[in-house]
Amino acid sequence: MFNFEGRSLRVTNIDNKPWFTARDVVVCLGLKNITMALAPLASDQKGVKTFDTPGGRQACPPLIR
Repeated sequence: MFNFEGRSLRVTNIDNKPWFTARDVVVCLGLKNITMALAPLASDQKGVKTFDTPGGRQACPPLIR
């Protein structure tokens, strides 16, 4: 996680590439509708990923690359 103009921006590394939490990016850009903001992106640029955690497999919020 890092700070972008006073706002938290969560990021994770998948296959050596940064993936950002979609909601955080949309908020940082001052947009209101996450669905509309993600609509133009290709399917390989967005998605929900699952990760192994101590509590079992969990889905991460929508991510964008």
